[in-house]
Amino acid sequence: MSRTKGKQSEDMERPSPEDPMQATPPGDQADKLDIILQEIRDSRQAIEKKLGSITIELNILKDDQKNLSDRLKQAESNVAEILPTHNENKNATERLQQQEQTLQERVEDVEGRS
Repeated sequence: MSRTKGKQSEDMERPSPEDPMQATPPGDQADKLDIILQEIRDSRQAIEKKLGSITIELNILKDDQKNLSDRLKQAESNVAEILPTHNENKNATERLQQQEQTLQERVEDVEGRS
C-alpha cells in the first residue's frame, strides 16, 4: 500500500505534460528559450531587410513618379505652345482653300465668257 501512495504523490508533483516548458528540466528550458530568442532575432533581421528593400523600391517609385509628373508638365507646356500655331495654320489653310475655290470659279466664269 505504501508503494501505491508513493506513486500517487509522485504523480501529483510532476508538471503537466501539456506545458512543455514545465516538463523540461531547467537547463533544457534555457536552451529552448535561447533557440526561440535566436529565431525571433533571425525573423526580425529578415523583416528589417525586407523593409529596407521595400523602402528602396518605394523611393525609386517616388522618383519615377516625380520624373513622369515633370515630363507631363513639359508636354502640356509644349502642347500649349504648339496648339495656337496649329490652329492658326489650320485656319490659314482653310482660307487659302476658299480663296483658291473662289479664284477657280472666277477663272471658269471668265473662260466661259470668252
